[in-house]
Amino acid sequence: MKYFNIQMAAQISGLSTHTIRAWEKRYGALHPDRTDTGRRQYSNEEIERLTLLSQLTNLGNSIGQIARLPDPELKEIYEKLTHSRESVMMSVQHNPQQVQINAEETRRNLLMALAGYKVDIISHELNKAKTALTPGGFALDILVPLLKEVEHRRQLGTLSTAQITALFAIIKFHVGNIIYGHYEKKVKSSNKFAIATPEGELHLLDIMLGALLCCQHQMNFFFLSSNLPAPSISEAVNAIETNVLILGVSQLQNLKTPLPVFIEEILGHTKNLCEVWVVGMNDLTRQLSGHRSKKVRVFASFEELDKAMEQME
Repeated sequence: MKYFNIQMAAQISGLSTHTIRAWEKRYGALHPDRTDTGRRQYSNEEIERLTLLSQLTNLGNSIGQIARLPDPELKEIYEKLTHSRESVMMSVQHNPQQVQINAEETRRNLLMALAGYKVDIISHELNKAKTALTPGGFALDILVPLLKEVEHRRQLGTLSTAQITALFAIIKFHVGNIIYGHYEKKVKSSNKFAIATPEGELHLLDIMLGALLCCQHQMNFFFLSSNLPAPSISEAVNAIETNVLILGVSQLQNLKTPLPVFIEEILGHTKNLCEVWVVGMNDLTRQLSGHRSKKVRVFASFEELDKAMEQME
């Protein structure tokens, strides 16, 4: 059985180490094993529970009310809060409901709703799209062009930071819904992906799009987090024995370490990692053109990433 220390448990679940300790001590949310030196160590099942508790508290549940509930009850609550498990699973299984949507019209409706701060309409349109489309369709036909247009309007000054932040929060909720449904399936694939962003890159949406494509192609993947230092990524890759690491990068200027150096540090401290795939909303090909490692692949678009995964099936 694989175990993770509390730092890795925090990074994978999206919680802080302080929060994890508080939930254990005050609420008895879980009871991790200890090493001989007294350090906490968490199993895959415990990290899955932490992630579920994190998602439920983000949806407004009090940790004091749900901390001691068994996993099946937590999952039942989550399914009720996210419009039922059925719609999520149908999306993940490439079996969309018999609801036809026009992607261009959906994007137009989303932009109109965003301009008017109609968050309920935004959520409704995204939910309809994620139910009608496969995860890949949701990513490539709705989210990628939508996010490009949002960035364009941001640069023109026609969308505010508050509007974009609200949109991103709703997108993250719906994408997280699909990802959780994929985890529920316990997909068995010979390929294991880890997905993260380098230290300094706070943008989560790129790696969420990568996760949707993993769902589309039935890949086994671990969604780590954003803003991770190289040693933490290396430790996670070694612990879960992934063979491909997807790094999402949109803002090279914000990275704490130059990206080629960052990648080499990861490759130098991982055992089974075959390749590092770099992708983002911006074209990274020019910036990494001098990187000669055969283990590094740079994707100019998410459509290219989609094709690469298709070839691995």
